[in-house]
Amino acid sequence: MSIENITQEEVMQIIKWNMSDLIQHTKIASYVDSAEPSEAEVVGLIVSKYFRWNGTEIMEVMLSSLEDANFHELRERLLKTYKEWEAEPSENDFNNTSSSIHY
Repeated sequence: MSIENITQEEVMQIIKWNMSDLIQHTKIASYVDSAEPSEAEVVGLIVSKYFRWNGTEIMEVMLSSLEDANFHELRERLLKTYKEWEAEPSENDFNNTSSSIHY
């Protein structure tokens, strides 16, 4: 099957299958046996590690997810709050580089 000929439904099925596999592997590799993290928590861990704990990129993922899910008002509120936070000087947050967020 050529990538150009697959439907949106098939793309979503491929993503779901690959994400499920990645979530299961991450649970095994990153949590103690007694832990029972939700899939959302594991995806959060994956995103955090993938972007090497860069708060700006993690925020971009969250805002893009909210946009895709049609939570436009919530996205705008969180973006406003994030921009206000980002503008504040901080001695304790090593990830707040005050780099502009691109949205």
